Amino acid sequence: MRRTIVVVSAMAVLLAAAVAEAGLLRDDPNAMDGWQGTRRFTASDSAHTLEVDVDFAVYAPGDFGGGYDPSGATEYLYAYEILNTVNSDSVEVSSFTVGLETASQAGNMGTDGGPPGVPGGVSPAFYGITGSSAVWSFLFDQIGYGEDSVTLIYTSPFAPQWLTASVHDGGLSDKQSLPSPMPEPATVALLMVGGVGMVLLRRRR
Repeated sequence: MRRTIVVVSAMAVLLAAAVAEAGLLRDDPNAMDGWQGTRRFTASDSAHTLEVDVDFAVYAPGDFGGGYDPSGATEYLYAYEILNTVNSDSVEVSSFTVGLETASQAGNMGTDGGPPGVPGGVSPAFYGITGSSAVWSFLFDQIGYGEDSVTLIYTSPFAPQWLTASVHDGGLSDKQSLPSPMPEPATVALLMVGGVGMVLLRRRR
């Protein structure tokens, strides 16, 4: 009887670990091929170390499983999770930024639940999209060692490319490439024509 209980308990532990691992973005079978994985961000000075992983995944319209899709399943969904579980000496994460093309039409910015089985799930104090980046700030509740962020998301009508992203702790920062929307050439050309037109109009005045 005791042997049976031990075997069942071991199987339960393995199953729980598998479920937790499956919850990570890098392993989500619903994500687009070639557009999911992990990037390690590292930086240090004489006194401090920043070393965290950022999981990422891009989902084609309607493929974001059971998660919250603020576009109503009509756009590509970009998702990121910060995992401060790499190095016990790592400082807290205070902000995360993903570069955006001006014409990316990124919007519907928000958050979803963190990965199951990973403690933390820290939510940003505030977030927003500027002309050249999506920014999540953890100013008041930073991501300490052993914690992760909730899933950080936004949507765009455009498929992905690689652009620079950065993780900061206030004093330390590192940059790596992460997925970001690639505007269609026609959209970029239209914006350029509009910009040239505005310049000419101003010169005439």
